[in-house]
Amino acid sequence: MSENYTWYNQERKELFLKNDDISVAADKMFRTIFTASEDLESFFDLDVSDFSLTQLQSLFVLRRWYNVSTFSAYRTYFKIYIAWCIDQGYTSNVNNAAHLNQKDVGKEVIRQEMFKDEESFIQTIEQMYPVQHYDGVEYMLKAYLYLLWLGFSKGEALLVRKDQLDDDAVLGDNWSAYNVDSRILNALRYAAEMTVFDIPIANPVIKSGMTHRPLADTPYILRTTANARSTNGPLAWSCASAWLARVNREQREMQKANRTYVPKNLAYSKVFLCGRYVALYNWEQTKKHRADAFNYDEWASLARVDYDVRNDKRKAKKSYYPFLSSYKEWRTAFYGEA
Repeated sequence: MSENYTWYNQERKELFLKNDDISVAADKMFRTIFTASEDLESFFDLDVSDFSLTQLQSLFVLRRWYNVSTFSAYRTYFKIYIAWCIDQGYTSNVNNAAHLNQKDVGKEVIRQEMFKDEESFIQTIEQMYPVQHYDGVEYMLKAYLYLLWLGFSKGEALLVRKDQLDDDAVLGDNWSAYNVDSRILNALRYAAEMTVFDIPIANPVIKSGMTHRPLADTPYILRTTANARSTNGPLAWSCASAWLARVNREQREMQKANRTYVPKNLAYSKVFLCGRYVALYNWEQTKKHRADAFNYDEWASLARVDYDVRNDKRKAKKSYYPFLSSYKEWRTAFYGEA
């Protein structure tokens, strides 16, 4: 029933759904796209039939309707609805759904969700957490994201010790990052030197304030507050995962405040992969040739994919082939290089 849905221009869309040519299955899909487009329609104060091509593309990017089958299906339904609005005289707009391009949407998804280079990543992190603006868990979040960017896996990042920070490197047990940007190193050193968290509190009596919580006394950079269960061991992955959830919530709030529509999702895999994509692209620029399946042993370790499977095609297809394919999509999206 339509009353279970909240749509922009609800009466118009309900009238459209009364069309006898719409099947039960199509009715369900139209309800889905009307619900999905409502936020952006309200933001622009426009019915989706009045969207410009750029605005309509923003909707597809926001909802990540970019793989071939999904894109084709959703574009078809929007084309039908917009054509009806034009025929009924609700809009003088052209049918921009007919002009949407799946590859353009896919490239924009990559550009919105990932990073072009290290500078754009650092700027994003520094904008979220300015130097000396926070003294709480935010600096551990910042350090964790930087370690992921440098190529440390989610488990390895938890094991990086304070004494492994060098002048221009982070020397891990299984992986080391060299020629590290000074801003990244400074953030890691700051986190390593922290001894307490200053955590905001809400109290019904004092209304607000700060409480000081000592950090666990461990040799690792990444730590949380000391408690009865604290040990000398590394931080638990569940805690780091909660940090990522928190940073994503705050990033979405910042994006919303800046009136943008597709926040970068700082998930472990995307930060880690972007760091490896940038490192590989810089390698290509230095070597003056492209990474491919034939020079795999030159770049596989840099990309942090298993290079012991070179002679096993089945394992290789599960290892460096997917990485190389996604890397090429990233490179095309940002640099226009196939």
